[in-house]
Amino acid sequence: MAEVIPYPLARRVDLVRRQADRVLELDAAAGDRHILRQVDVQRQALLRKGCDPDAVEAQCRALEGAMRAEIWKIVLTGHGGAA
Repeated sequence: MAEVIPYPLARRVDLVRRQADRVLELDAAAGDRHILRQVDVQRQALLRKGCDPDAVEAQCRALEGAMRAEIWKIVLTGHGGAA
């Protein structure tokens, strides 16, 4: 059986920016829940496709970090996001 290697989630700029924009529309607690939910959606999709669970977790950590970094970039500089 072939090993499935996912495209790096953190490099999906459209996904990261779209989620960062959405989080900034929410209060802090709801924004945090949104991030965790979106990461879990990606986790479940990769696991269904047969990706190695350890690789999936690494991808999910990177995705969460990319989302949070994009949020801070927007907050601190006013630049970024899909707008």
